[in-house]
Amino acid sequence: MPEPLADQLAALRPSRWSLRLRIWIGLSIAVHLAFGAALWYSDTLRGFLFSSFRDHPQITDLDQLARGRAVFDALIRKRMIEANKRTLDVSRKIDAKRVQTWDGVKQRAATNPHFKEMLDSGLPPLTLATSAGDAATQDILALYAQGRELEENVFALYEQYKGVDLSLSAVSEGPDGQKIPQQLADSLALVKLERPDRPDLDKPLLNASNQELFAMRPVASAPPEDGKAAKPAFDGYQRWRAEATKALELCEIMANNCQRILDNVENGGLYAVDGGVGPGSGSFEAVWEENHTYRGETYTPPAGDLKDLATDDLEAELHLGKHLGKPGNAGSFDAKYLVLDTWWEIGPFAYIGGKRTSASLSHKYPPENGVDLDATYLGRKDTSELGLTGSVLRWQYRPMSQLRQEPKIVIPRALWYFYTEFWSDQAMDVMANIATDDYGAVWLNESPKPVYISGEEGRPWVILDRRQNVLLRLKQGTNRMLLKLDNKGGTTGFTVILKLK
Repeated sequence: MPEPLADQLAALRPSRWSLRLRIWIGLSIAVHLAFGAALWYSDTLRGFLFSSFRDHPQITDLDQLARGRAVFDALIRKRMIEANKRTLDVSRKIDAKRVQTWDGVKQRAATNPHFKEMLDSGLPPLTLATSAGDAATQDILALYAQGRELEENVFALYEQYKGVDLSLSAVSEGPDGQKIPQQLADSLALVKLERPDRPDLDKPLLNASNQELFAMRPVASAPPEDGKAAKPAFDGYQRWRAEATKALELCEIMANNCQRILDNVENGGLYAVDGGVGPGSGSFEAVWEENHTYRGETYTPPAGDLKDLATDDLEAELHLGKHLGKPGNAGSFDAKYLVLDTWWEIGPFAYIGGKRTSASLSHKYPPENGVDLDATYLGRKDTSELGLTGSVLRWQYRPMSQLRQEPKIVIPRALWYFYTEFWSDQAMDVMANIATDDYGAVWLNESPKPVYISGEEGRPWVILDRRQNVLLRLKQGTNRMLLKLDNKGGTTGFTVILKLK
């Protein structure tokens, strides 16, 4: 009796799969053999696949050099174009932000003559590159120059964006009640970035012909180290490869640097840009009762036992740290006071206008426009008496070494900013005591206005004075704090104490 048709088909399936498997295995073997043969006979392919940009066997044949150089040159220029495209994309995005911010000037100019004057003066003209380069017509030197030009475009656009934004937010009130923006030239000077050093490339080496590279005598790449053999000498081709690789790496560094600038622009910094320093901070208003003359204690803590402090709490025991635990958590212990002890510092900034006035104290200097710990600012040229001429201001990491946090460089009639992050295991309201010598202002998290402002009169540093208490509303997780410190004269410093009970 013959088998049903379905059973016959079922019996054929194993043989069909077996045939397919044999075909696949045969094709795989053939492909691998062909690839192995290509590697065996092609020096260029082996060099392209298995050599790094910096390590390549010496060239022994002029034709071999020409082939290897052509392949490597095309690869380098392709990747340089990719890096330059990233930088160009950043410049376009920052330019859009700059235009958007300038539109804010146009809107205010419609009703405010001071902003109209700013609008009529205009922004300094910029000549912007519009291309990342052309690999078909530009060599490595030209593409590197294009990358440097694009990076400079990003710096210039960023400075104009931040400068306009600073003028919009740093406003004062005129006699007629109209808002007066900070002079754009002053804002641009405050936000000016330090340019990184971009070295020139070895033009004769990169432009050398294949014959010239082949004729170059090998030079040692590095002297031998103790216990190690000397590295092989670099011939002309290897030296050319190293210089070409350097050009690519620099273009990629520039693209990454510009991306960091864009990240700062798009993230908007730590604090909102609207609202300035001034009296009245809503529900967070400080409890300081402003007097023309300071009325509090003039106690300075001795070097020794902190329990001996003559403050409102004579039994004060201060713990240094930046983590507010939760009752019952492992590692938590019972404490009444926590002193924030780890800060970043930048300064000194010269007073805007050159004098210590209400306007210069409440002025919105660059860190209030957004904390960027990688940012650098140039010192103002008209502050030689403060030692700031030509100086570059950078954020510096400053763990607390004593109860009073002091600037690294203390000079009179100047301002500093300090930034810290601390952790709270839970959302909570805590009372903070903020002691500053002299003027001080504090921002917490995303609050556009200060949560604490001291009086403008000079004052000594006094901790745990009840008039320096302010309620802080902490969120669960990371909390960010920015503190502005002024020194009218003499010494200066501050302390931020969180009252946990």
